[in-house]
Amino acid sequence: MKKFSQSIRRDCHPNLREYMDTIEGLYSHIADIHVKNVTSCPTDFHSDVNPYKTIGDFFSFIYAQYVGKYKELLEAVIDNTNSGNYIVSSMVGRSIVETTAALRYYNTECRKSIEGIAELEKAGKSPFDAETMSELMGLINQHMKGSKFDWSTFFSTDTRTFVDNLIKREADKKNAPPVEYPESLRIKRILAPWEAEMPELRFIYAFFSDLVHPNLGSNLLLIGVKDGKIQIGGDANKSVGKRIATECVRFLTPVLKEASKQLVQAKLLSHLGQVLNS
Repeated sequence: MKKFSQSIRRDCHPNLREYMDTIEGLYSHIADIHVKNVTSCPTDFHSDVNPYKTIGDFFSFIYAQYVGKYKELLEAVIDNTNSGNYIVSSMVGRSIVETTAALRYYNTECRKSIEGIAELEKAGKSPFDAETMSELMGLINQHMKGSKFDWSTFFSTDTRTFVDNLIKREADKKNAPPVEYPESLRIKRILAPWEAEMPELRFIYAFFSDLVHPNLGSNLLLIGVKDGKIQIGGDANKSVGKRIATECVRFLTPVLKEASKQLVQAKLLSHLGQVLNS
């Protein structure tokens, strides 16, 4: 089990140790799920396949994706805090905020779509007409495949051809051929609903952003004080960076609380096929 080092625990404010316990406990729980949860990606929806099961399979795969992401992200926070790579641990902290915002957004939107399916069933109408399926599968595809990077070309051509095509596309965006994947949403859009319910998220995200951008925050993560002098490089102790990095666990805790809640919601969605088909 991954744990924050004794050095980190000893030098931090005593109140922060409780937050470290929370992160370690969540990591242990998610790592255990990750080992036991192997899921195959389903094929696209086909009319001759049970739609309830197909949608449930897609949600199962999405749930497994997020379990894997949180497992690696939490592991990286602990490891890089312990090893003094404070910029890296801060980058991971920002990624945890964005990952949780995305899961929260798509969970909410998919639940709305599923509630519409339930209403159609109550009214005695076909819950899986073309419009309903298009809306729900559109959300699922955007969630799983949304990107602003042309991965299909990246994997299907050599590097030189890929770069040349990218340059041509950027030079003439209006006439560029459509890409083969849905465009991902901007981070501000998926953060906005969460910020409306949790106003302090705006501060948390700004805090982690300043620590990873080329700003004062990221500079401070490299700085230590020794013999009354501010030092950087060599054997500088990064005492300032260490203090900031250990404070990060305080700001991550409410984010991870929401992440735990949204993982439960994602798991419930993954049971959709079983529930609707019963």
